[in-house]
Amino acid sequence: MSDANADKLQNRYLNGILDTKMGSCVTMPILYLSIAQRLGYPVYPVSVPWHFFLRYVDPTFKMQNIETTGGGGYSSDDEYTAVLQISQQGIKSGAYLRTMTYREFVAELVAQNAMYWGMRGDFTKAIHYLEKATKVNPRSAEISKALGNVYLIYSQSCGGKTAEEYRAKAYLYFKKADDLGITKLSNSNYMTEQKKAQEKFRKKSKGGIK
Repeated sequence: MSDANADKLQNRYLNGILDTKMGSCVTMPILYLSIAQRLGYPVYPVSVPWHFFLRYVDPTFKMQNIETTGGGGYSSDDEYTAVLQISQQGIKSGAYLRTMTYREFVAELVAQNAMYWGMRGDFTKAIHYLEKATKVNPRSAEISKALGNVYLIYSQSCGGKTAEEYRAKAYLYFKKADDLGITKLSNSNYMTEQKKAQEKFRKKSKGGIK
């Protein structure tokens, strides 16, 4: 089972997942990766818009993708591209569907921590974490956009030249996210829209998660 947005605090941590059997697309792969690493399996994280899944990197496997929020089932790259509206620029830049390193995934976890502080109004700490994250994983369009958003919000609490400097930084990161091919999904009814797109894709292709 999943708690897609990890709304419950306990589902943000490994012990919470073990206790509740629920987690998000960020936390559930951590447990899967931890076990895979201990067993020596070549499993790595993959980023797509607003989502993470895993990939078993072995050229002899035709279905390498592992959807941890879908019972460990399989979805093709084509399905992720269609359902999550991934552009060719997003794929070419490496922002999406690229097999990530563990270090890059840690950057994504740091960015999640930044979002925690941002939602609580500590924008200085959020900026600190996001700046660290984007240095470790500069090809993450989502982290760049998040940093731009925090800079822009924080600029509203400043005045004069300081506010202008933060706004300038915000637009630089927005441009970077656009250059990386960020997918601009709607915040409203996201899960409903995704489900409809997935059903449409699977009906057309008669495939998807097994």
